[in-house]
Amino acid sequence: MFLHSSQWKQFQKNIGRKTFDLGEGVFVVKLQLPWFGKSYLYSNFVEVFDKSEVIKEIANRENTIFLKVEPMLYNEELVSRLWQSGWRKSGKGLQPQRTTVVNLQMPEKSLLVGMRQKTRYNIRLAQKRGVEVKKSYDKLRDFEKFWQLLQHTAERDKFYTHTKNYYAELLNVEGTGLYFASKGQIPVASAIVMFYENTATYLHGASSYEHRSLMAPYLLHWDIMQDAQKQGEKFYDFWGIDEEKWPGVTRFKRGFGGKEVQYIGSYDLPTQKIWYMVYRLKNIYR
Repeated sequence: MFLHSSQWKQFQKNIGRKTFDLGEGVFVVKLQLPWFGKSYLYSNFVEVFDKSEVIKEIANRENTIFLKVEPMLYNEELVSRLWQSGWRKSGKGLQPQRTTVVNLQMPEKSLLVGMRQKTRYNIRLAQKRGVEVKKSYDKLRDFEKFWQLLQHTAERDKFYTHTKNYYAELLNVEGTGLYFASKGQIPVASAIVMFYENTATYLHGASSYEHRSLMAPYLLHWDIMQDAQKQGEKFYDFWGIDEEKWPGVTRFKRGFGGKEVQYIGSYDLPTQKIWYMVYRLKNIYR
């Protein structure tokens, strides 16, 4: 899991966040809340659940109000143990609770057969309409094209992006790839993908509404999957599905087939109970 890597930890530092090592490669990150100068600690390591005392020391020192952990696994026994130990299920997570993962360890023909018929059709349609996909070999030069596409996408779909610097630093992380689907010289869709160990993970994407009839995102992801295969990756993780929050995006991702994976979600351990209650109430009534 790329979230556990030393590269990801360095990325957190590069965007101005403090990290704290707990030994054996395990770390937590300090994240700011948008009010009263408050902050919390965050991690994806399941091992953090057994390091509560060390975490509390860091929390006291850093004056953070809770620890949020989102392990990328599902274990009912663990969920029961967490509740008994004072952890509380959070309604606000940073990482997806469900995703869909395509097994790349099969011939391209089999991958296509595993897709929905409309997805295969749209891939062929994009090819017929002259869409071409290329990987950027100069991410610094091409970053502005991605950022402009992302701004248009965020405005159209009404979601908030990270800062511009966040994406620029992300592309500096070892293993990230930047891809564009273009019609002639015009970029119409783009994606940032993380290659780590045996998995290529789709992190961020953008597309042009004006050129939506080209069906470029379908061909974009199909070409990325093929490129990942050539690099020896075994899986392609679409990184997040949710029918209620992102119905259109979820339909799109499911169209490529694959297996759906469920995680236990987000759990909080309050270290300043009154401020944690304020945090919960703000999330409920905002």
